[in-house]
Amino acid sequence: MKIQFNNFKFRDTKLDTVLNLLLLSVIFLTFTTFLSVIYKTSFSIGSLNIYGENELAPLLLISLLFEIIALINRNEKLFIPLRIVNSFLLFLILSSVSNLVTRTEISSSEINSVGNLASEMMSEASNGLYNMPQDLAQPDRLLFGYSIISISLLLCLIIFAGYLYYRFYKKERFVQTSYIQYRDFIASFTKNKLLSIGIYLLLASQFLPFNRMQVNLLPTPAFAHMPIISLAICIVGFLLIYSILHDQNNINRYIIIELLSIVFWNPFIVFKYGAPGIGYWLYIVGLAFLAYSILGDKLRVNS
Repeated sequence: MKIQFNNFKFRDTKLDTVLNLLLLSVIFLTFTTFLSVIYKTSFSIGSLNIYGENELAPLLLISLLFEIIALINRNEKLFIPLRIVNSFLLFLILSSVSNLVTRTEISSSEINSVGNLASEMMSEASNGLYNMPQDLAQPDRLLFGYSIISISLLLCLIIFAGYLYYRFYKKERFVQTSYIQYRDFIASFTKNKLLSIGIYLLLASQFLPFNRMQVNLLPTPAFAHMPIISLAICIVGFLLIYSILHDQNNINRYIIIELLSIVFWNPFIVFKYGAPGIGYWLYIVGLAFLAYSILGDKLRVNS
């Protein structure tokens, strides 16, 4: 799990420079997905990001994280297909949001036409004594986050095209690395099963249906409601895995940080609009495992 930050420095070859730019652009694109993209007027739902609006969004975020890891490791066989898949997924999501707004504009226009006609007829019949309000139906609308995501995606594709040019047309080469290894998840489980299970449950919970943001919404992933808190939970989870393997002095500190996340995800917030999704229950169970790891003095690593 150890990340060598010299991997982010620009090197001599143009291909390395393009790869670093591609890595930074994908990280930036990932952060832009947390922005609100649509304002839904129906049932006073309000602003939503793609994780609250589209069921494919959590899958996209997982895939983006794998792409970032593949770029850090310079794993060409993985990040090339992931860049194509992630671009396609994001196009589908953005297209779905845009089509939804278009449909609501058409339907609200039709409803307002009928309503305005009825209002005019009522006004004439009552000699102006009774006037019904007009243009009551309001369509959903795209927010600024939609444009930011679109621009970020375009930037990623331009840089990716530059990578393909230098890699396959100019025939430049680079050395694959392995700074982040997937087998570390297995290694941490071998060393501390109880704590590792708690971490894995916490990580998984953030991508599953978590809580209701409104009465009229089904449970959405945690990234829809509090994306920064969810991202922090995932980052600290990865740091915990690293600590199990390399630096056990920080384990208690990271566990306490994870436990403190209950301040944001407390039952008063989560149950406000109804029963939560399975993600929240996994989150509670994961916190219980972490708490027991401290209280039960289970942090000793197996020899």
